[in-house]
Amino acid sequence: GPDGIPSSILKENTAHFIQPLTHILNLSLSQGIVPNEMKIAEIKPLFKSGNKHLVNNYRPISL
Repeated sequence: GPDGIPSSILKENTAHFIQPLTHILNLSLSQGIVPNEMKIAEIKPLFKSGNKHLVNNYRPISL
């Protein structure tokens, strides 16, 4: 993603990240505040099915 942290690092260290990330997300939800850093994402097209040359056969996903 835009933070530059490889997904493999997060996957290999889930036990270390899960509690602090859960706390941050819960604070964000309870206070109704989303930090600008959490609003940044890379948008990638994900192919659904059908003709790969038609734009309607893709949906956007945020990374």
